[in-house]
Amino acid sequence: MSKSLQDQLLSAGLVSKTQVSKANAAKRKKNRQQPKGSKPTNENSARIQQSKTEKTQRDRDLNQKQSQKKDLKAQHAQIRQLISSNLIAKDDNGFAFNFEYQGRVKTIYLSEITKNQVIKGTLAVVKMDNRYELVPVQIAKKIREKNDSLIAVLNDSPENSKIENDPYADYEIPDDLTW
Repeated sequence: MSKSLQDQLLSAGLVSKTQVSKANAAKRKKNRQQPKGSKPTNENSARIQQSKTEKTQRDRDLNQKQSQKKDLKAQHAQIRQLISSNLIAKDDNGFAFNFEYQGRVKTIYLSEITKNQVIKGTLAVVKMDNRYELVPVQIAKKIREKNDSLIAVLNDSPENSKIENDPYADYEIPDDLTW
């Protein structure tokens, strides 16, 4: 029969007798602390199970946040694509068009025709990357569905904005006033 690994290491001179006796004592001590056939205590297993469930919940939350960020980024890319592909040119030498956006008065310069189209509600002003752009109303409505805060000016067409029993319906509102 072959010798145990412990005996082989001792005869080869790789370990000393004191190291072997310390290892045997530690093994006996460990066996005395935990009776044969016993499993870890319920308290330890409960802690282990709880830590596992907490870790899976944290992982699930983290994955959900990351997927929300990806969805939001994709949505912004779609909006940017909609605006850039349907962009209507502005006239920097045209008339000033003032509008209110998030509590502040903003100004863009438009030609007379485009200014009238914005006022009548056939064009809309949207915000894209810290600038304001003109897009058709259909595109602005699509953008509104995805992110309402990017719409700066979207006037209702006059046919949709009529109020019944309006006492001022017979009076035309002058649109030549600028502010």
